Amino acid sequence: MRNHTVHMTILDIDLDVFVSPAVHCRNDTDPRPSDTDFTVDHESSVSTFLVQQCLVKRDVPGVAFEHHVEVLDKISEAIQKQQLVPPFYWVHVDAHDDFWGHYSKPPNSGNYLYHCIKRNWIEKLVMVFPIGGFSFPDYVLSPDSKIEFEQHSVPVTFSDVESYQAIRPPDFVVLARSPAFTPPKADTLFNSIREHFKS
Repeated sequence: MRNHTVHMTILDIDLDVFVSPAVHCRNDTDPRPSDTDFTVDHESSVSTFLVQQCLVKRDVPGVAFEHHVEVLDKISEAIQKQQLVPPFYWVHVDAHDDFWGHYSKPPNSGNYLYHCIKRNWIEKLVMVFPIGGFSFPDYVLSPDSKIEFEQHSVPVTFSDVESYQAIRPPDFVVLARSPAFTPPKADTLFNSIREHFKS
């Protein structure tokens, strides 16, 4: 295990980042979007993003699941098994910021990053959005680019899927299908991404 003066890196991917246009204002229980109304990025371009920009190696451990809120249980399990040691350098690749609503609300797939921060899991956060898809709640973003609420303060930087370049390979990959935000034809891409890490 690496020296933890260099924080372990979590690569947190939502499949919806590869769907155009982005789907908004839905809940996990909503039906899937139509195949005919959305396009999905090609497997080859997504593979290039993972390998060349995110520096994903085939032997990196990871986990895939349906709804993004499940990341809370999956990371907790990995910490309990001593596979992961927080706090993390957290790279969030998603069509949404996942800071939806007030930080006092119970966890769901739209606000789970608040709860990652509340658990003291995130030392630094990198937000990677689709091209032209940047959005972020101003009420928790300080002028010096930190997410601040309650006693928490986490530095954050912003990028997009075209220009993002990792500074080191991830130690763990999490992948959410997010079916309410991805059409059925995106499942092929979901399975392709899973092949890039060891689950």
